[in-house]
Amino acid sequence: MGPPTQETQLMTVKDLICPISKSWNREKIATYLPQYQSEIFQFRPSRFVARDKFIWLPTKSGDYSTKTGYYAAKTLRNLHTQVPPQPVTSIGTQRYGKRNAPRKLSFSY
Repeated sequence: MGPPTQETQLMTVKDLICPISKSWNREKIATYLPQYQSEIFQFRPSRFVARDKFIWLPTKSGDYSTKTGYYAAKTLRNLHTQVPPQPVTSIGTQRYGKRNAPRKLSFSY
């Protein structure tokens, strides 16, 4: 596919829809997105002209707020930080036995 050309860099979905019939412009899709033709043709374009809008998926209303953004970020962070517990291993104690060393060591130069 490669980087967009000057002709296609500002192209949006509406540019792939015939303005008269409100159906896919198959020629443009075959030219610009041949590898995605089958997936694109599974969607039927709306016959009504509606403006695109952003929808915040984590809420039922689709509206974003600082509160919902904070909650989504916190949820994602919790998902990424939940690591299954690892078995505790102690290096060296099985082979050499426990050492009588002070808990805190200080080095001076």
